[in-house]
Amino acid sequence: MVDRLADGCLDTDAQNLLSSLKGRIADMQPGVLKTHHLPWSRDLVNPKNKAHARYLKELGEQFVARANHQVLERLRELEAGRQELAWLYQEIRHHLGLSAEATRTFCGRQELLAQVGQRLQQNDSHPHMPLVLFGPPGIGKTALMCKLAEQMPGLLGRKTMTVLRLLGTSQMSCDAHSLLQSICFQVCLAYGLPLPPAQVLEAHSRVVHFFHTLLHTVSSRNFESLVILLDSVDDVDSIHRARRVPWLPPKCPPRVHLILSACSGQRRVLDTVQQTFMDPKSYWEVKPLSSNQGQQMIQLLLAASRRTLSPGQRDLLWASLPECGHPGQLRLAFEEARKWASFTVPTPLASTAMEVMHQLCVRLEQTHGQLLVSRVLGYIVSSRRGLSEPELKDVLSLDDEVLQAVYRDWTPPSRELLRFPPLLWVRLRRDLGNCLARRPMDGFTLLAIAHRQLTEVIRERYLSGSEKAKRHGMLADFFLGTWSQGTKKLITLPLVGKPLNLDRKVAPQPLWFSDTVANLRKLKELPHHLLHSGRIEELKQEVLGSMDWISCRGVSGGIESLLDDFGLYAPHVDCPEVGLVREALQLCRPAVEFRGMERSILCTEILARLHFFATSHPALVGRLCQQAQSWFRVCPHPVLVPLGGFLQPPGGPLPVTLTGCHKGITAMAWSLEEKLLVVGSQDGIVAVWDMEEQQVIHILTGHTSETRGGGFPSPFS
Repeated sequence: MVDRLADGCLDTDAQNLLSSLKGRIADMQPGVLKTHHLPWSRDLVNPKNKAHARYLKELGEQFVARANHQVLERLRELEAGRQELAWLYQEIRHHLGLSAEATRTFCGRQELLAQVGQRLQQNDSHPHMPLVLFGPPGIGKTALMCKLAEQMPGLLGRKTMTVLRLLGTSQMSCDAHSLLQSICFQVCLAYGLPLPPAQVLEAHSRVVHFFHTLLHTVSSRNFESLVILLDSVDDVDSIHRARRVPWLPPKCPPRVHLILSACSGQRRVLDTVQQTFMDPKSYWEVKPLSSNQGQQMIQLLLAASRRTLSPGQRDLLWASLPECGHPGQLRLAFEEARKWASFTVPTPLASTAMEVMHQLCVRLEQTHGQLLVSRVLGYIVSSRRGLSEPELKDVLSLDDEVLQAVYRDWTPPSRELLRFPPLLWVRLRRDLGNCLARRPMDGFTLLAIAHRQLTEVIRERYLSGSEKAKRHGMLADFFLGTWSQGTKKLITLPLVGKPLNLDRKVAPQPLWFSDTVANLRKLKELPHHLLHSGRIEELKQEVLGSMDWISCRGVSGGIESLLDDFGLYAPHVDCPEVGLVREALQLCRPAVEFRGMERSILCTEILARLHFFATSHPALVGRLCQQAQSWFRVCPHPVLVPLGGFLQPPGGPLPVTLTGCHKGITAMAWSLEEKLLVVGSQDGIVAVWDMEEQQVIHILTGHTSETRGGGFPSPFS
């Protein structure tokens, strides 16, 4: 086929362009083109011609094969991407599942929903403060936040992007760093923006900066609205030790909305939030339901569980809750009422939420025994975030008092090992019902108490006085691996009458399961239990003064998690050496963030900063330096082996190195109270530091040239 001009002559320009195009395609994709030689025929391609038929068959087969190859290649690329982001999809699915469960029995709150929706619509076109919903525990804040997330497309438009996190219910929603990381990934994927690079994810300050910049990027698109709902900010680990919430933006740009919920009257978390968002108009109180709405909620709960009550039982239930509009109490009353049979003549329910929870504990004790109930609930509440079922059964198998009560009337089936009968736990778990929450964390599904007020009742009933230290001590022994790997433990059973040395068959607890998989459960739980059981010396030797522990925690969780642990436990240890280690880690942070967390780098930094104190503080610092030197002797390729101290030591004039500006510092200014430090650099970056928290709270990128000191006003309060 050739192109000809109107006079019948060959169109040489078209032929040259066609030849050039074919040449470029052949150069760029040499494997794509397939050449076929076909004899010319006046009737073009004729299937009756054997050569033409063979050509058509080959062309069809090649087309199908090429199409299949391209489809499979694309599927492989998508599958690889899904595997890389599987953690994110699991996180989103977890929170959406909890949200669907919470909204299934939602009722009332229509006026508050309308008011919040109206405020969001008013704020959508200009910068505004985040909104905060607050109220006492169990008042229904979580269900309200989930209902708001469900209604967002109807309020702000069909293309509204909604991000919901029920904080504290998953591994990625317990600390600020992981929370912001998951939100940034979700928003970037939803809007087709570049994902945060690895060097950003290594440092908390960079993640905060990326998050704030991302909100402005979404706003500048001037198209879709973004709504981020964070429920129960009091369940974020770092917020209890902070005076503010520096990782949240003090103002939201247009078309970006941030809605928080917080408990009032507990742990002063609401006060911390109010130090960050000071506008009183941003706060909305969640009040109890009306009596009719409370009855409607009970009916929805009964219908969802396919249960019904006889008229007499219903009248007794309404009489026990005359003016109750507290959703937490209503749920507990429902848990009690759903166990009534049609012929049951129930006793009146308690009139307050605390009485209902005490009544629940009494019923469990009557069915399963006071000792078993107190130990199971006590161990779950004593843990930081909960216990997995295998962990709980292992701990019960180490509790001699529980085993003596279980084997009071019969002897164990084996003479070599002794375990807690799992069926007893299955029965108790069934009766606990929805009082147990299941949270995916650290590769396990952890069991925790679902109601905050029930947690307080359990502490009051089962963890008072010396009982608290005993529960933490048993959990500390378990996570230390004291009785694992065949180590036997003595016990005297009632029917035997003499001590038996039996293997309890509990799981071992190494720091590393493999070269790349750390024991995150031990890293997070053991320090907590050593501290609360009063075993401070073990806390110093096994955790705060152990190079193996410090490197494992740093490599697996990053420098921020390591510093958070020292910030949480070091103040409770009256030991100046622990303070030196903590300050040395603080000084290490810029180097680790810049080069990445590796054990070789961490050991070099620690040894080069603490070697000055090895002789004067041999008990902990000297031992830590010896451990670092021992590791260097067996490390095949260390980065740098310090022969002595040569980096800035702790305790000197340099407490911390501030980062955030990548080029030379050209200007500095303090706030009036010297709480904030503003730093300008040659590349136009302006960073605002909170000196009490030692964190970047703002990074201003509006300047394009060098920042000069004359541009700052004198007060920064």
